[in-house]
Amino acid sequence: MSFVPVYKPRSWLPNIQYMDYNAIINNEHAIDDLLNSDMLVINDLSYHPGAIELLERNLDSVNLLELTRNPAAVHLFEKLYLSNKFPIIDMFYIDDYKKHHMMFEMMFYPHYNNIPVQNLYLFNIFQNPSAICFIIKHFKYLLSNDYKPENKTQEYQQRWLLMALCKNPSAIDILLTLDEKYIHFESLMENPQGYIVLEKYPKRHKRLFKIDIGVDLLYYHNEGSLRFVTKYYSERMHMLHFWFNIHYNDSDYALELLMKNPDKILWNHLCYNTNPKAIELLRKNKDKIDWKILSCNHGAIELIEEKLMEDDNMDKIHEILDLNRLARNKNIYVLDTKQMKLNINVPMYIGKDNTINGEKHKIYWSFAEELISKVFHPSRVYKHLNQYDYELFDDKYIDDTVF
Repeated sequence: MSFVPVYKPRSWLPNIQYMDYNAIINNEHAIDDLLNSDMLVINDLSYHPGAIELLERNLDSVNLLELTRNPAAVHLFEKLYLSNKFPIIDMFYIDDYKKHHMMFEMMFYPHYNNIPVQNLYLFNIFQNPSAICFIIKHFKYLLSNDYKPENKTQEYQQRWLLMALCKNPSAIDILLTLDEKYIHFESLMENPQGYIVLEKYPKRHKRLFKIDIGVDLLYYHNEGSLRFVTKYYSERMHMLHFWFNIHYNDSDYALELLMKNPDKILWNHLCYNTNPKAIELLRKNKDKIDWKILSCNHGAIELIEEKLMEDDNMDKIHEILDLNRLARNKNIYVLDTKQMKLNINVPMYIGKDNTINGEKHKIYWSFAEELISKVFHPSRVYKHLNQYDYELFDDKYIDDTVF
């Protein structure tokens, strides 16, 4: 019996073998299609939340460094961390990882190279929005203003991991308790909820805006970050970059600003916006749609489908859409309710020796039937009536004063 969602491709979707593998592997709903197409590589799915059951069954094939980025894998961190299975991995890969992913951190902390390799895993975990409980359980001492590192290595380790925490949208309550000296304000600009901490330190965010570090990110994170900008730095609304970036902000507030300033709308950039109001605006201006860009917009799947159904456009799908962008669109998949029902129901054999008239026979015992049988079991009915004066069958309380 399984309650895991099962997805199937829409009827008009080309076979994923004709799509870019690196694109489809990032689609959170593509796991079943990849499996059915014999294109599944466990190692490539290590950071994929939708593949957690596969990862659990194939831990030996998982990229553990990427697993620490997976918000659905936090329950595995405890097991791996306590068993010391965050291993020291190939140094060439580490150097490559530093070069391409951590140059920014190395600029601020040159002692980075003296930090144990294991902390690469911790750096990812400290950024993982689902790992807060794990972090508090094992590294609460680092989150205290009273923590006194014994040496420079420990000091840089603390600052390095707290810098990662500053990027974590689930860590705002923790960050608000830390002294200013422990906050990495440049990293906060990358945090969708970072503006909440920035408001506490006006001098700091004024400096960041003055030197223009990470400011563009605040334009398109969400409504809160955008309102932060318009509240404290309304003069930014006269800058080209402001209007360019808010096209990627999916909030109603961003759409409200754009619709009040229609001369600022850049239609090809609006095609990335998933807000239903943006989709409706595009629907009313189809002649301005860039269908290649729209291919990746999961909020526009109905608009895309309508386009393909017009004038037999199905044969022109390669010309109209960008298949590699389309591969990243999670809504090219729909729930396979038929298969999900089969996965939930349990096959059971009936009849004497599992046979009827000498032939083996089975039925599917529905989860709903099993649930009902448990809920309305006589012992359960009696317990509710006896302890709570509650009649399950009639869904009413019994007034014992009438007896």
